[in-house]
Amino acid sequence: MIFSCSFFSVSSLSAQQKPKPTLDFKVLLSQNEPQIGDTIEITFKANLEPNYHLYGIRSDCPPDDGPIRADFHFDQNDGIQLIGACEGIGDSLMLDEVFKCSTSEFSKSCEFRQKVKILGVVKDFTVHFQGQQCSAVSGECFLVQNDLVIPVSVKSGK
Repeated sequence: MIFSCSFFSVSSLSAQQKPKPTLDFKVLLSQNEPQIGDTIEITFKANLEPNYHLYGIRSDCPPDDGPIRADFHFDQNDGIQLIGACEGIGDSLMLDEVFKCSTSEFSKSCEFRQKVKILGVVKDFTVHFQGQQCSAVSGECFLVQNDLVIPVSVKSGK
C-alpha cells in the first residue's frame, strides 16, 4: 500500500512537470545591408503552442495591473535610434474576464514590428523580450523571456 501511494505521488508529480511553452522568434530586417541614415523595420515573428495565447502590447489595463504585456527592450546602442514604439500586428483586443479590462492577444502566431534609424556602423544589437503566455485549456500562465541578438551589416555612408 505504501509503495502504490509513493508510486502515485511520483507519477502525479512527473505528469505536472510539463515544460513551459517558449517562443522562438524569427527576426527579419526590411533591408539586409542598410546604410547609415536608413530607417529599417525589424519584424519579430513566432508560432505559439497549440491552445495558448500571448498577451500583446495594447491594453487599457492600469500599468501595474492586468496581464504582463509583451515588451521589447533594446539595449543601448549608439548606432541605432528607435522610431516610435514597437507594434503588434494582427492581434485582437479582448476583454479579459479576470482583470476586467481590455488587452490585446495573439493566438497561433504573433508578429511585432519596430522601426529603427541607423545612425552609425553597427555589427549587431540585443533585444530582450518579455511577455505572458496562457493556456486556454488549463488557465495556467507563464512568463516568457528571450534575449535576441540581431546581426546587422551596415554600409557606411549615404
